[in-house]
Amino acid sequence: MSLRGWVLVLLLGACTDGAVVDSGDSGDTGDRPGHTDTDGPSVYPSVDVIDFGKQRMGEQARPQDVWLQNTSPVTLEFLDAATIPENQGFYLDRDPTGGFLEPDATARLTVRWRPLRVGEHEGRLVIDTTANPEGAPIEVVLLGEGVAGALRVDPDVIELPRREAARVPVTLSNVGDFVVLLEEVGAVDNPGLTLDLDPRRNGELPIEVAPTDEGTGLPVRTVYLDYAPELDDGPSEVTFTLMNDGYLDPERALTVRLQ
Repeated sequence: MSLRGWVLVLLLGACTDGAVVDSGDSGDTGDRPGHTDTDGPSVYPSVDVIDFGKQRMGEQARPQDVWLQNTSPVTLEFLDAATIPENQGFYLDRDPTGGFLEPDATARLTVRWRPLRVGEHEGRLVIDTTANPEGAPIEVVLLGEGVAGALRVDPDVIELPRREAARVPVTLSNVGDFVVLLEEVGAVDNPGLTLDLDPRRNGELPIEVAPTDEGTGLPVRTVYLDYAPELDDGPSEVTFTLMNDGYLDPERALTVRLQ
């Protein structure tokens, strides 16, 4: 190693936080150091598995750290680091490739995750250094589950005889696996038709709808479609848009037809 290269190693070793530092351009045009001739690894991850648990679609999970300790007597270099496969949504906050780690020092690698679909995700963090045997990189299993709320309206089409007052219950359920919020109900251009969110049950927006159990059919939320013939002054068909924060269908529709 050139004199400048040794100076760089010494400077990196002076870091006190143990974080991986990019090596930059040392001016040494020689080959990178190869793997050490050892029967086993001399750098160890703090965990074998990172489980991000359930994470709402469209949002990033809380970052998780992997700490690596260099138990060898020599400085190691990070040759490569990757999260695989790419279609699972896991990624490193910063690529340590090209950085160095002094003997007995530790480095922190931060793994982030944003689910790309509803359901289980599985991947691996793979790290290759000069301290682990060639062909045997350090591996950490990465797990997570993407979840989402999904608002459903039953019935979603209501037909009523015109000029006859009516009050029809409408059931709001959540067929997803995460709480969904009903945030707004779009106005319609017939004042004779209104959607009553049931003020007796604190029917003020936003309304929280918890996931509905398939076995019990609960919990659900009941609202009411009201038709007042004396106020009827508009088209015979209108659609209420129920805007919600569900990832799968953020605009549910309730259509009303007057016959």
